[in-house]
Amino acid sequence: MADIDKYVDDGYAPVEEFRRICDEMMGVKFILAERKISELLMTIAVSSKLREVVSRSVKDFDFRQTFSEAKIKAGERKTLLLPKVRTKQIALALHLLYAIDVKALPLQEFLEEYFYSPSGLNFSFSLFAHGVIAPLKANVEEELTALVTKTASEQPPAENTPPPAEHTPPPVSDVKLLPGDVVEDILERIADLCVIVHGESTFTQEEKKELYAEATAFREVVKTGVGENIRSSLSDFSDKIANCRLSQKLGEQVEELDETLKHFGA
Repeated sequence: MADIDKYVDDGYAPVEEFRRICDEMMGVKFILAERKISELLMTIAVSSKLREVVSRSVKDFDFRQTFSEAKIKAGERKTLLLPKVRTKQIALALHLLYAIDVKALPLQEFLEEYFYSPSGLNFSFSLFAHGVIAPLKANVEEELTALVTKTASEQPPAENTPPPAEHTPPPVSDVKLLPGDVVEDILERIADLCVIVHGESTFTQEEKKELYAEATAFREVVKTGVGENIRSSLSDFSDKIANCRLSQKLGEQVEELDETLKHFGA
């Protein structure tokens, strides 16, 4: 038995610690980033529940291929577009974190290539945290919920308990998905919006962070490809833009997004 196995916790305390560290990473300074990444990985290592999620997610996972496919053009630079499959998102995020932790992937070089910000490394890491760590936390929580549900469904029924009544599943709604190249185009335009905000010298760091948080939330909805949800999220994003000091310049970009969605019936 490996030494670390002696410290494995079957309870939910490490899961709560995992959530706490993920939340802290949203605002951590670059100088502390590698330490937080190590803390996050150690928390996963000592949790039987988190290790089960990881084990299921990395099975048959091809890091090099997935990482290559995740790289997309964002203006003059590159960024990462996470896979659509939840378990692949988890696996990619964890492989990146492990590579950073063992110094196989220098954090500063990685941030400057895929999460560049003219505002500096602290803001670059914030982009990384919101774009990779936040989805990792949400995806792990969903996988944990799915595992609990699966375990409960596999439990044998108690004696003398009548079988559940049969029911007809509700009909699946007609969900309209945008083409993949359109989704990527919209994501690039969101990145362009962020570049405009980041380069605005009259904006405070707090104003930039607030606008980026809104852009990140919009970006996550766009990744789903669901036209109706993207339309609703764009409306919320547009309202935020209308109240900022770059409303006219950014508003033009938002109007172009609106026209694209209309063109594809969203």
